[in-house]
Amino acid sequence: MNKLSKRMQAVAALVQNTTCLADVGCDHGYVPIYLIQSERIGHAIAMDVNRGPLLRAEEHIREVHLEDYIETRLSDGLTALAPSEADGVVIAGMGGALTKRILAEHPEVWKKMNNLVLQPQSEIEEVRRYIYAEGFHIEEEDMVEEEGKYYVMLRCVPGKAAPLTDVAFRYGGYLLQTKNEILKQYLIKQRQQFSEILKKLEIQKLMPEQTVLQKPELLRQSATQQDELQQKEDGSTRRFERQKELEEKLAMIEEAERIMGEKI
Repeated sequence: MNKLSKRMQAVAALVQNTTCLADVGCDHGYVPIYLIQSERIGHAIAMDVNRGPLLRAEEHIREVHLEDYIETRLSDGLTALAPSEADGVVIAGMGGALTKRILAEHPEVWKKMNNLVLQPQSEIEEVRRYIYAEGFHIEEEDMVEEEGKYYVMLRCVPGKAAPLTDVAFRYGGYLLQTKNEILKQYLIKQRQQFSEILKKLEIQKLMPEQTVLQKPELLRQSATQQDELQQKEDGSTRRFERQKELEEKLAMIEEAERIMGEKI
């Protein structure tokens, strides 16, 4: 049975040096099934916070007669896993904030492991920073595109390492060093998107706006007119802040291009 999506195949490929794998948020249980069948691991604990996914996983495990190799547990994150019970973990398909919460709640469990394979759906930079702050580092990364969406997966191992630069935390030091082709595609799309938005903001800035009235005149205006003027001032401030944010993101992309050694 290999019903893994491209994203989950990339996640499974990062599982290394693991005897017993904990799969947090196991859903259908396809990752541990695949890894057992390919003799990459010897045992797995498939865990999910909801009963429904566990029942589906149990059904799939029975279909391939792997009940002796994969057990299931109802668990909120790593709660149902004891320290040293597994030497590797997969946490995939969750938001970055949730991924960090799961790790932060049970450091006594995952800090005894050889490998963490993480695939946060958002806030990837924050997850990278958290891993380094907690005494682990990223040894390998991958990035895939599937149905128009981009996914990053990280293999983290114990041991402190030199902190990454801001651009490496943002886009992945390993991906930059290996000149990952999917990252190149992603950066091109990001550059186009940010540049187009920046042009629209610059056009808006050039459009004539009603001059803000001096204080004596402002006092004679109705409350509604004053609110309208304030909204325009607020809009200008937000536009300036957004423009600055986009310029910083474009500068980060240029730095990523420099590291990868080519203009993309």
